[in-house]
Amino acid sequence: MYNHIFEFINHLYNNGPHPPIFLTDLIRMSDKNIKTKAQSKPTITHKPEHRHTYSSDNVIKKEIKALVVLHKEKILKYAEGVIPAPIGVEIDSKTGQLTVPVEIIPVSEVILNPKVVNNLLINEGFVKVKIIAYISDPEPCHDERKCITKEATVPIQSVHQIGGIYPDDDIEEKVHIKSISVIGIPDNSLPKSVGQRIDLAIKIVLEVKLIISRKEIISVLACNN
Repeated sequence: MYNHIFEFINHLYNNGPHPPIFLTDLIRMSDKNIKTKAQSKPTITHKPEHRHTYSSDNVIKKEIKALVVLHKEKILKYAEGVIPAPIGVEIDSKTGQLTVPVEIIPVSEVILNPKVVNNLLINEGFVKVKIIAYISDPEPCHDERKCITKEATVPIQSVHQIGGIYPDDDIEEKVHIKSISVIGIPDNSLPKSVGQRIDLAIKIVLEVKLIISRKEIISVLACNN
């Protein structure tokens, strides 16, 4: 360091044509640093995104009336009825099985008519069906006019106990027909001279998706405009 000082003083005193070597190196290093900073890419800074936050001053509690679900389940209901068989339908006297093919087809939506009495869900309704008997041909008829057909109504009566429900509750029942079965029953009310009449005992199993709701006042959060 002292050598550099003496060299600089000697330069000033003698007024030489060339600056000292250490001063030339210092100028070169300074110029190099300036160029490096100029070539380097500027740093981009991202401003933080402004997000709106809610405070307790602009949020209020409101009371509204809404349907609240109280009970939900799948239950089975049954439609059962005894209907006179179409003419020509016979049965095996030992088993009750029909000797001719009989097809039963629902022809309308299932009617349930629900009501609530003393924690009991009561359904009184019906299912309209078409009975098709294939008398002359064991194979299904493509033309129903060549078969014996008859329409009938199968009643529905069911009771389910569900605690805590009231008559004013909203009852929603979505019905799916799970199965239909039929068996022949001899009707002995007529004299033997007239002949034997056959009744059909029809049973329809209904799978019902039940939802019971009630209108209640509930509290919700809302913006205070």
